[in-house]
Amino acid sequence: MRRRNLLVSLALYFGLLSGCSITKIMLDKQIDGTAKAGIATKRESDPDIAKKALPYALSQYQGLMVLAPWNAKIRLMAAQGFVSYAVGFIVPELWGHEFDESDEIYFTKRKTKDYLTRSHKYARDYLSRINAPVAAALDTPKELAELLPKVKDKESLEGLYWVAYTWAQRIGFDTDDVEWIGGLNQVDMIMKQVEAEWPEYDAGGPTLTLAVAACKKGSGFAGPEAIKEAKARFERVFEMFPGYLMARFMYGRWYCTAIGDAQCYYDSLRAVLTGDPSSPDGKQLTNQLAKDWARYWLKNPASPFDASDIPAFEEIEEDEE
Repeated sequence: MRRRNLLVSLALYFGLLSGCSITKIMLDKQIDGTAKAGIATKRESDPDIAKKALPYALSQYQGLMVLAPWNAKIRLMAAQGFVSYAVGFIVPELWGHEFDESDEIYFTKRKTKDYLTRSHKYARDYLSRINAPVAAALDTPKELAELLPKVKDKESLEGLYWVAYTWAQRIGFDTDDVEWIGGLNQVDMIMKQVEAEWPEYDAGGPTLTLAVAACKKGSGFAGPEAIKEAKARFERVFEMFPGYLMARFMYGRWYCTAIGDAQCYYDSLRAVLTGDPSSPDGKQLTNQLAKDWARYWLKNPASPFDASDIPAFEEIEEDEE
């Protein structure tokens, strides 16, 4: 009797283990499948379709994080999803409303800040699962500076990139938030390491992030040297990805405004507006957003320009045709 009870107990024990293993395998496969399906969204040519689909994807990511607490990939997917949705679709709704104190704008700003904060949290969570020592050093610049040169593997570099990118976006959205702006040094260090080891990642994402940062420094305290650095970095991305419209948009929006060159601004954004959004592969949606944004900023010129500096929009629309 005792022997039979022992055998039954063992059978139940291993049966439960087997059930847990099967559930884990199924969830991991579901996450892998969801990640592959996400490529279709990146290739989507209609931003409205992506805008409507992404909230459902974000909810799915959060559910899968609860169901699969062991899975690192879903944390990275959530980080990418939340920051992409915030930057691509919510932030543009705030353009032209910087001094609007309506409830609608207040809640949109709050939502944006929440999504950017979440994206950074998920990126840190991902990094902590693949490279715990580096993740633990993120808030200690001296220790981080010692560890970063040793990071060579692509998995860790990818994690670092999204930590820095989400950090930069959160800082840029609210530059008065002292709790976040102290991370600028770490963002700079991380992006330079990723740029050195994997410059082509995310279509030159590390270099573009550093280029935009240099433009902002050049407009302020850093001056001509920062502007020179920004131009060199933009040109590097143009060479790697000549068809990447978002890179050209960022050049017009940030570099040309930093140097106060209205013709540069107009020519760059017009080139985006009339460009082919098909390359690089996986950036079709980003390129289409760049075209829409170029249209907006040509009709509503960024400081230091005004409407008199930019050709009449009727001429721009003729170019587009």
